[in-house]
Amino acid sequence: MNQMQQIETQQRKFKASRDSILSEMKMLKEKRQQSEKTFMPKQRSLQSLEASLHAMESTRESLKAELGTDLLSQLSLEDQKRVDALNDEIRQLQQENRQLLNERIKLEGIITRVETYLNENLRKRLDQVEQELNELRETEGGTVLTATTSELEAINKRITPAVLEDVYSNVVRTWEL
Repeated sequence: MNQMQQIETQQRKFKASRDSILSEMKMLKEKRQQSEKTFMPKQRSLQSLEASLHAMESTRESLKAELGTDLLSQLSLEDQKRVDALNDEIRQLQQENRQLLNERIKLEGIITRVETYLNENLRKRLDQVEQELNELRETEGGTVLTATTSELEAINKRITPAVLEDVYSNVVRTWEL
């Protein structure tokens, strides 16, 4: 009986193994059917992508061949004339820009020199007025002192407008030259 039990146990194991294999085969069969369903659309998509890739490669090759060529020769005569006119206009504008830049640099230098000159003269005049004011304080007294103080205040009020006016007039004169 022992042997009989062993055979039955083996049969059960084989049956369980067989059932497991059958269910796995069924599952694999379903996967295969699912794969076959998706294979055809993927195959068509692959063919379409390969055709697109081939078209892109041929476009790339034609653009690469065109890269070293002169595009101007491919334009119509009217377009070539327009491109030439635009290039001439660009060169002219660049030249004008350089000239204006040089003139601006020159005028800025003149303005700096004029400002320096005006500031030096202003300082000298202020020193002179202060010196006169001090002398008047020592010698003449109140009335002259008041007049000189008023003159000093008037000069201080005119400093900014006078400096700007002088700079402007000097720039205008320089511009006219």
